[in-house]
Amino acid sequence: MGRNYTDLDSGSIAGSKDEKDTAWKFFGGYQINRYIGIEGGYVDLGKASVTGVSGGNVAGKSDADLFTVNALYRF
Repeated sequence: MGRNYTDLDSGSIAGSKDEKDTAWKFFGGYQINRYIGIEGGYVDLGKASVTGVSGGNVAGKSDADLFTVNALYRF
């Protein structure tokens, strides 16, 4: 678990930004035999949003998630 900061470039939008959220990850693995293993995981990098006015009402959101799958070979 950690802290995530996203740098939102809101350009000419006058309003508010929410760039901070909590990030976390979950991962695990299994060794199939002496030489081969697999790993997988999920990472939630948090959410960010911007709300304001730029020629009209503007709202934008970002949500970043990541899935990982790895195969390992040991010599």
